[in-house]
Amino acid sequence: LATMVSYSAVMTACDRCEQPHKVLECWKTVPAKDNAVACSLALRACEMSLFWSAAMRLFQESLQALLQPDAECLGAAIGAS
Repeated sequence: LATMVSYSAVMTACDRCEQPHKVLECWKTVPAKDNAVACSLALRACEMSLFWSAAMRLFQESLQALLQPDAECLGAAIGAS
């Protein structure tokens, strides 16, 4: 059973290899959407892919999960729009 650390590690590796689609594929399988690191990585992937509608949806999900968006998270959401 994968942990959030595992998910974040895979998403970080995909991000570093500039594979935003892989990051988003991984995000879809994350069981709990309340992890700030994973959410920031998914938003960054949206920014890199220019998926503004997906970024706004992810940002909304993060707020519903009661995450406090950090500067990186906000920057990625704004950059994707």
